[in-house]
Amino acid sequence: MTRPRSAAALAAGALTLSLAAALAAPAGAAPAPRPVGPARPSGSAAASTSTASVAVSAPTTVITANPSDTQKCLDVTGQSTASGTLVEQWTCNGGTNQQWYWTEAGELVGVASGKCLDIPRFSTAGGVQAVIWPCNGGSNQKWTQTLVHHAGVYNLTNVNSGLNLDVQGASPADGTPVIQWPQTYGLNQWWFYGSVSTARG
Repeated sequence: MTRPRSAAALAAGALTLSLAAALAAPAGAAPAPRPVGPARPSGSAAASTSTASVAVSAPTTVITANPSDTQKCLDVTGQSTASGTLVEQWTCNGGTNQQWYWTEAGELVGVASGKCLDIPRFSTAGGVQAVIWPCNGGSNQKWTQTLVHHAGVYNLTNVNSGLNLDVQGASPADGTPVIQWPQTYGLNQWWFYGSVSTARG
């Protein structure tokens, strides 16, 4: 998939956290809090009514620890805001389609779309690609964070399926699908956060 990227975007200068810095932090360093509050009623698989999502974190980029020459972010394909748009990894560039915030219910909401990171149709199968979808309170839109490194690196686990957010096949390539997959302890299931000072397209 080819999408225009400006030179400034590719520089990813808006990111203030790098994996190297995170992994080099002292063992006693406290990770930044990432709230996952009490869950709202999950609703049924047929639920389609949007519900208000209350932000409890500032916009952040969600960065994979999967080895690569450049940092890769959780990215909504093609900067689309349409429901059902697939989620992939892409070189971090500060675009709003790579910015997310947590809600008190444990939802991860895209800044550009205002929609939740969602596993379609409440699937519990490994390999299903994540999408964005209007927030509806479903457990397939809720995620728990498990600290896997003292400096703030996490597994993100879907509440409905119990599977982890995963870069498919541990590929470093732009456009690689972000899926749900059973725990592997691989770096392609490790995620950390970077603050974004400005939104760039």
